[in-house]
Amino acid sequence: AFLSFWACGIDVAGRGHDPGGYTGGLGVAVDTSHCPPEMYSIPSAVKGVGIVGGPVNGHGRVLDWWARLSGQSVDAVLESAARIPAGSQGVVVLPYHSGERCPRWESRLTGEIHGLTVATQLGEISRAVLEGAAYGLAHIAHDLRAEGVPLDLLVCGGTPGLSRLWCEIKASVLEVPVLMPRDPQYLASRGAALAAGAAVDWWPRPLEGGPGSWLPQPSETVEPSESSAYRDGFERYKAFGDAAIERLSEGREV
Repeated sequence: AFLSFWACGIDVAGRGHDPGGYTGGLGVAVDTSHCPPEMYSIPSAVKGVGIVGGPVNGHGRVLDWWARLSGQSVDAVLESAARIPAGSQGVVVLPYHSGERCPRWESRLTGEIHGLTVATQLGEISRAVLEGAAYGLAHIAHDLRAEGVPLDLLVCGGTPGLSRLWCEIKASVLEVPVLMPRDPQYLASRGAALAAGAAVDWWPRPLEGGPGSWLPQPSETVEPSESSAYRDGFERYKAFGDAAIERLSEGREV
């Protein structure tokens, strides 16, 4: 995790990183003097800057599940999702197929699909899968903001970072610009290369340099689009998750 955050330049307060991959999550840089004391954090490569947030369980894993279940390739799922407008025609996916980590921390949760009708198409569920992962990140960002930790920019990593559509959805749901690195699936390896270069004094070692002290990763910026459908979808996502937690607390089946 440290290598991935180092590689994508999460060394300025307000910058965040979603490592993507099979699971995913959100880590946001914060001045350590303003880090909420009850939050777990890891250091960044810059002295005085920590990273707070947490991992989720469903990201690429849920996309792969839906591709298998629907008999499509991942590329076909993404293509069908691109033809559906924001909000997935009211379909909402809770990607809790393996329980959920941050921010709910409940392993008993299971995945849910809401808003199905006899007119629902495969593409609408496909897009809802992508949007559900973005809503999960937004849920973490929402809780971080409540603790005084803003998110100003997100760097997407892992194989999901190769999908411009998915990055556009994350940018618009989170309402921040998203950076798409040229090789998002190799950020940890790039971090290992930074560590090797620091060991032979090609550039500063961790905690010895300031923001921007290390080789930047070529990236493309995706700007957010304002969408009331995403705001409504996020509120429904949280409400459905809250209802699932309530059922568990009452001893009922999720």
